[in-house]
Amino acid sequence: MYKKDYEFENITFTVQANNYEDFNSQLRHISQFYISLSEFSNYSDKINIKYVVDVKLYEELKNKIKGKKARLYQSFENQIHAEYSMENNTKIYLIDTEEYICIKYGDNDYETITDGRKISERWLFRVVREILVRKNEEKKGLFMHGTGLVLEDQGILILGNSGAGKTTLATRLLSGADCEKQFLSNDRVFLYSSGNESRMEYFPIPVVLASGTVKNNLQLNEYFEKNNIYENKTGKPFDEAPDNAKIDIPLTDISEIFDKTSLIPIHKIDLIIFSKLNLSNNDGLTSNYLSAHPREVGLSQTCFTTHDWESLRMEWIYKRKIKHDQIIEDRIVTLNNLSESVPIIHLNFGVQTKTEDIVRLIKKYY
Repeated sequence: MYKKDYEFENITFTVQANNYEDFNSQLRHISQFYISLSEFSNYSDKINIKYVVDVKLYEELKNKIKGKKARLYQSFENQIHAEYSMENNTKIYLIDTEEYICIKYGDNDYETITDGRKISERWLFRVVREILVRKNEEKKGLFMHGTGLVLEDQGILILGNSGAGKTTLATRLLSGADCEKQFLSNDRVFLYSSGNESRMEYFPIPVVLASGTVKNNLQLNEYFEKNNIYENKTGKPFDEAPDNAKIDIPLTDISEIFDKTSLIPIHKIDLIIFSKLNLSNNDGLTSNYLSAHPREVGLSQTCFTTHDWESLRMEWIYKRKIKHDQIIEDRIVTLNNLSESVPIIHLNFGVQTKTEDIVRLIKKYY
């Protein structure tokens, strides 16, 4: 038996497998998301998750729930989880594709069991993410469609709808700013705002890049070519990839790709940027402070609480202990406070805009 313990936020989890190959594969997968947060305690209650690769146990559990009545839950990506209520307040969840089973003991203890299929590696962090989202909702946190990074100790939250150039702008700043930089997460960020304090927290999710973004960024392009990232994922040559082709990389690779860049879990927000990438291949660059109405509309449109239509659209394994109406009220208060307390700008840049010009312009706002 191979076993290893981890700590992730106020969540602890154990990886366990009978086979060394399965065990090692899981450790590699977890390392792509893992950031130690020993100095940052997020919750008063500990969450414990065990991830087990065990073919025999997996089959025993499937037989145990066979024929039992289940409640069905639509979770992320339109997939269905069947929930079986067992003795001692224990619940068992089986995904419709039968890639994994999760046992929930009360509110704080979980055990995820798979039969070792490669695809099942993702389920440990699917469970972690679901718990993080629901716990943050209870703490009045908002799930934002954005990217968080830090330049010269100034926290920058880049917001925008799909295709607005959030990732392109973030990677430009990471590659072009000659200073110490930190990166939180891409595409999903937790946001808190109360009084004069606003902060962002990272979310364990891969960084998804468009091929066009990669090809127009020297450091990203070198990384992709050196490691055959696109070829290994798709089996096709990278130089033939269309600009809109999407490929994901581990969160932890960001610190390897960009100089003077480290990963950070939490930071204050000093500036919010609504990005707009001009795809007409020009080198234009404009910016302006947003007035009240477009600022409020933009914040509302990029807030995924309570309707994240891409991933966690319904609570399933963790049922939040807060009413929907309260979440809506918290959302209004938090976004209003953010709108009033943090500078918010609109930044329009072109495909050929010089990175140093973008960095120089942004620095004028903080």
